[in-house]
Amino acid sequence: MLEPGHSRSSKKQAKSAMENGSHWIHIPALIKSGIVCPVFKSGGKPKDDPNSYRKITITSSVGKVVEKIHLSRNEDKILERQSNLQKGFTKGESPCIAVLIIAELIMEAKKRYSSLYIALMDARKAFDILWHLGLLREMHKTGFEGNNWLLVYGIDFKKVKWKGELSHQIIEQQGVRQGGIWSPSAYKLFVNSLLTTFEENQIGATIGSLYCGIPTTVADDVTPITTDPYELQTMLDIQSSFENKNRYEISEQMSVVLTFNDSSECNWHLNGKLMATPTSSTHLGIERDNTSNTGTKLVVKNGSLQQGEQYMH
Repeated sequence: MLEPGHSRSSKKQAKSAMENGSHWIHIPALIKSGIVCPVFKSGGKPKDDPNSYRKITITSSVGKVVEKIHLSRNEDKILERQSNLQKGFTKGESPCIAVLIIAELIMEAKKRYSSLYIALMDARKAFDILWHLGLLREMHKTGFEGNNWLLVYGIDFKKVKWKGELSHQIIEQQGVRQGGIWSPSAYKLFVNSLLTTFEENQIGATIGSLYCGIPTTVADDVTPITTDPYELQTMLDIQSSFENKNRYEISEQMSVVLTFNDSSECNWHLNGKLMATPTSSTHLGIERDNTSNTGTKLVVKNGSLQQGEQYMH
């Protein structure tokens, strides 16, 4: 529903925007405005820390319809241009396939006693701080031009809802809405150049002749994999360069490298900082462990199997 207080003229503008969706020359502020609802992430995080909350934006029904129309008219163009290894938020694909690729590479390395190196990367607030001008550049590369930009370009207006009260209006000039219909596709476009760089240059691991070097389970989850320790550093350098160019952040503290069948003391750096090399790390609900015969352990929480079980089955 429309937010109370909007005039009839605003409603007429929204209706006009929908009826003339293919010829937009102006997107009313009503369409892009929303209410931000902080959602606590739990997991033992302190409730008095703002970073412990996920920013979910609630938009009007009209805004969601406009986003859906815009996405449906451009979905085929996105699918045509995006990397084959982008498995999240993609019609006809599933994040489970990316998880299966990782599991297959680990099993093959275990079977052949060959080395394998996996970098589990953690993007910091990926959706919240996405650089709009960088997104517009990537949209242009994909063939989005003219009025197709208007849903992204410009200023967004938000209000924050906290304890039943609304804040004053806030101007937001970065990020894509968590909870938005267009947001996952926007982030896929944003990161697509990174994936295609690896894919076109065949940097990373393969299964036979099939390139599998950077399976991506969701829009912001990129996992470089290779059989060569020096090549992994090259992949990390490429990702760091892309990160700095496009103004988003990867957490050096939360990102780790898992090694399989390699007892040498290799070091890898991300943005000049040494990366941790633990024996195990949890990725998408599955604990990867280089001491296990299969390289994988299931994560059990509160007596029930989590995402790990879903992916394994």
